[in-house]
Amino acid sequence: MDTILRSLFALACALAFLGESQYADGKHDDRDFVEYRERGKVKAVNGRVVDPFGPELGILVKGDMLRIPRADVISAITVTDRLRAFLRLRNPGASAAQQWQLALDAERSGLPGIARVQAYSVLLIEPDHEGANEWLDHKRAGSRWKWKLGNKYLDRDDFDERIADFGKAFELSSEHFSVRTDAGVRRAIELLFDLEALYVRWFEEFGNELLPREVLEPHMLIIARAEKDDMEGLVGGEAKLAWYDPGALGGNRFLYNNVIHTFFESESGRASRLMELGTQQLIYTTLLGEKTKGSPSGDSNVRHCATFEIGLGHWFGAHFEGAPGYAVWKDFEPVGADVLNSLSRMRSGKLSRTRSELTNLALLAYPDFHQKSNEAPLYWSKARTFVAFLMDPSTRLKGRKGREQGTGREAVMRYMREVFGTPKASSSSALDDALFDTKVESLEGAWRTWLNSKRP
Repeated sequence: MDTILRSLFALACALAFLGESQYADGKHDDRDFVEYRERGKVKAVNGRVVDPFGPELGILVKGDMLRIPRADVISAITVTDRLRAFLRLRNPGASAAQQWQLALDAERSGLPGIARVQAYSVLLIEPDHEGANEWLDHKRAGSRWKWKLGNKYLDRDDFDERIADFGKAFELSSEHFSVRTDAGVRRAIELLFDLEALYVRWFEEFGNELLPREVLEPHMLIIARAEKDDMEGLVGGEAKLAWYDPGALGGNRFLYNNVIHTFFESESGRASRLMELGTQQLIYTTLLGEKTKGSPSGDSNVRHCATFEIGLGHWFGAHFEGAPGYAVWKDFEPVGADVLNSLSRMRSGKLSRTRSELTNLALLAYPDFHQKSNEAPLYWSKARTFVAFLMDPSTRLKGRKGREQGTGREAVMRYMREVFGTPKASSSSALDDALFDTKVESLEGAWRTWLNSKRP
């Protein structure tokens, strides 16, 4: 199987460079290749595909956007295609030699960020590997290698000690993400490979439904602290929970926009809520995109649908399992505690104010989930299970006239496109429209029936 995958990976790389070479003019990224028909002739172009879905393919060619009718596209090989092929070749049991070969393959295929991350992976297995050390600009000092940190060269132990200070935290980038962490090199590598796997699957799962755009620059950022108490908390939030900041909640307080704030809860395992928050980051970056950049606090373009943002983030993120750095897709199963919490009726808080809890669940604000209260954990559970109920293939919506109009998944996709694609959907009527004119409170009974079928 590895031989077949490597052959396909090599073919994809070769096809991608049939046109101009990567960064052909020294400034523009030309790593994607598109072949298409125009006026009866076959043409080919290198650039970066921005809009891979929808009626037209959009490719950025030397700073100018070229739009090609979908029917005229013959083939397209993108960075994401090659990244997908690369990730399938990774194996947690691979030797240092095999890991090094992957680093070389990644570099040759036009994945320089991934190649650098992979080179660090080699050093986790074989610290004295000459090729990987030289690639990362480390210097030999006698029988040892000194690691580069800024303009300094340090022994590995001193390097690790230095980056454990967050002021000098380790920074590393892949193709779409950058991480800053005081938790060490291994954790940074694992974070980036997991998030790149999330990115690839996001486009596979939702490409034709949500029409996401590729992320070119700037990278999506993750700040991962070794200790929970050191993590920057949500503005207006009381509980110390990992969270995602699209850039609007913090106003000018934060140095970064579009950043995940998370921490490590144990010596092994992923950072807290990593895949869930990564999904939220992809929602904003690939659907809303530049509209969040520099947004002032309270901007109307963001956090219209916290319940769906959190719920879809959990539903998608919970599909991943496997060792850190080697995330693999699995079937979704709701968490037993979430099911039991969702079945319990709330006696206080915003969801207790109406007969149907769903009436106000859909209207909860993001900070509501981050309060130190008895209600907040129940908000989390109910948001997760309600979206999971809608995403279940068995969920069908009938509309006001009682005739089946579509699936719950279609409704979620319609709502996310409306909120993040327009965006204007701050009213409950927008949700009703997405639900095929079904009032959200009318789904309470079906949701609870679904919950009972999932009871642990």
